[in-house]
Amino acid sequence: MNSARRQPNDVAPYRGAQYNHDVAPYRGAQCNHDVAPYRGAQCNHDVAPYRGAQYNHLEQVLETILATRKYRSVHPNLARSIAAAELAKGRSVKDAIKAAKRQLHQSAAAYFRQTLSYDQSIRQLQAAVDSGDDESVRSVLRHLMAAHTSTQERLPLLDTLYSELFQRLPPVKSVLDVACGLHPLARPWMPLPPDLPYIAWDIFADQIDFLNRFFRVMGYAGTAAQRNALEDLSAPAVDMAFILKTLPCLEQIESGAGQRLLYQIDAPLLIVSFPNHSLAGRKKGMRQYYAAYFDALIADAGWQMESLAYRSEQVYIVRKRAMRFRGFDPRPRLQTPTSSP
Repeated sequence: MNSARRQPNDVAPYRGAQYNHDVAPYRGAQCNHDVAPYRGAQCNHDVAPYRGAQYNHLEQVLETILATRKYRSVHPNLARSIAAAELAKGRSVKDAIKAAKRQLHQSAAAYFRQTLSYDQSIRQLQAAVDSGDDESVRSVLRHLMAAHTSTQERLPLLDTLYSELFQRLPPVKSVLDVACGLHPLARPWMPLPPDLPYIAWDIFADQIDFLNRFFRVMGYAGTAAQRNALEDLSAPAVDMAFILKTLPCLEQIESGAGQRLLYQIDAPLLIVSFPNHSLAGRKKGMRQYYAAYFDALIADAGWQMESLAYRSEQVYIVRKRAMRFRGFDPRPRLQTPTSSP
């Protein structure tokens, strides 16, 4: 990939594998090649659908990615879009496979700190539930949440975050959790009734199966589904949507995708957060960078927002109202960081 061009609004630079929480590479003009599968006016370099040898190359890249243990359960349409975007840059099949795996790692897989045995995890949880000891249940859930970076960083906040958050909200009767990771495991800390509908989306099929089993063991009215937030946003209207540390990951794959998600989610309340540091622990200017981006986006949308500041992340409560721009407005976008911190 060509080195990123400096954008006029660049601040504290973040780039590449050094920065997995961040929005790099926000590809600027290069991103016109990355909007897969070439969505009309969104892509300035539209190409004809893959045919013949091109189609065979795409299928070869996709088959190779999905055959690996690490990505065999990833949403196939997401893998296909990323593979198509890499081939569209003129890469060979071998190089496209390598680049697509790198993108999947930076956007999703890097956040898993350890591999969970989902069967064993459910057995441990079931035993804790059967014991009738609420603290044993929470202890198991804390251990499981430590396997994913986002929820691991949130462990010190469990006893304060949700009480502080929900006391600022009107009564909530349904929840959507987008790109949820293991966040639904924090459900016992949320002041919500067990029968409240809770919908969880993520891209890994095995994780989704685990979350559905978690909901059943805990007796929650929850449903998890494998969904690619870049392309499939059809969902019932809900009162509130969690979108935690998600926008940078979406923007890393497709510029403008994060904003489009906010507009299309059918919920009057959005709980959005951004990380305050990278996976490597670097934090130089991140909070200010994301705050500037999000402030501009919310101002253009004409929505209301308040924030809660924590050591690991900045949490925003967004109250959507009549949109100033109907549909997708492409203006506020995260820009391409340049050099390493």
